[in-house]
Amino acid sequence: MMKSTPERLLATLEELVTDELKLFQWFLNQDVLEGFSSIPSSRLENADRQDTMDKMVETYGPEGAVKISLEILRRMGQNNLAEQLKAGYKINSQRTGMKGGQMRCWL
Repeated sequence: MMKSTPERLLATLEELVTDELKLFQWFLNQDVLEGFSSIPSSRLENADRQDTMDKMVETYGPEGAVKISLEILRRMGQNNLAEQLKAGYKINSQRTGMKGGQMRCWL
């Protein structure tokens, strides 16, 4: 069974040690990607991995949370983790305009 997007994001964040999580959260407070607003540091203060994932999905939606996570992980030098997240992520084919099934998203 495929993991949901929030489950996949949480699993990715669980791979980060505490200092890496803090750096990831710092990037969320910056203008990382055009069209994606930053998350104020006050909303991430004392946030654990699950809180961080919840705030990302709430702010950016599931697909946007994956996109910004991929960019942040790459900026952090966590390319293998970014590739794992990207490889397992699928988007609903309705968003691509295709009929039937799902399409793998190569962000």
